[in-house]
Amino acid sequence: MTSELFSPLLLRSGQVLANRIGKASMEENMAGDGQVPGKQIFTLYRRWAEGAPDC
Repeated sequence: MTSELFSPLLLRSGQVLANRIGKASMEENMAGDGQVPGKQIFTLYRRWAEGAPDC
């Protein structure tokens, strides 16, 4: 039996998520001026999206 955690999930929008693992954003400690996301947070999330495991 395969865990639902690793099975695809169809959203109402029609988009399919490859698995059900999610991550809340954490920009509060990496925010730029005005508490908006800066280059540091964009770089981190880009590396995660590309599959970099050691960030």
